[in-house]
Amino acid sequence: MTNSSTNCTGVCQVTLDTPTNCCNINTIVPQNVECLDNGTPALMTDNRIRFTAQITNTNTSLVTYSVTINGGTTITPNTNVSYGTTQFTLGAGSAGGGATFTVTVTDTATAGCTQTFQIVDPGTCDPSTPTEECPTPKCGTSTILINGN
Repeated sequence: MTNSSTNCTGVCQVTLDTPTNCCNINTIVPQNVECLDNGTPALMTDNRIRFTAQITNTNTSLVTYSVTINGGTTITPNTNVSYGTTQFTLGAGSAGGGATFTVTVTDTATAGCTQTFQIVDPGTCDPSTPTEECPTPKCGTSTILINGN
C-alpha cells in the first residue's frame, strides 16, 4: 500500500468477515428419492415421496431456511429448517402419478436468497416381487358339509 501524500509504502494485513446479508445457497441434489406406501400397501392414493437433501449456504452465519413446493402438494419440514442434511416428505398422493415437483429453498434471514431443485416421482410403491396377502396355509381352509354330504 502506498500513501500518495507522503509517498510511504508498507504492507498491511486485513481480515474481512463475510457480510451478514451475503447469501448463496449451494446447488442441491436430492438423494434417496423413494415411494412410501403410508402403511397402506393396497391404497395407492395416499402414497408419498420421501427424499434426503443436503442444503448448505456459503455464509455459515445464516442458519435456517424455508421450503415451498409446486404441484398442489405439501412438503415437511418446511419452516425454520437448519442448514445441513434433512429428510423431506411430500404430501399424500404425491407418488405414483408421474409428476415432477419444483422445490424452492429460501433463506430465512435473506428473502431474496433462493435455490430451486426438482424431485421426479419414483413411481408407485408396488414391491418388485409382490407377496401374496393371505397365503392359503396361513388363512386356513375348511370343509363345509351340507345335509351330511
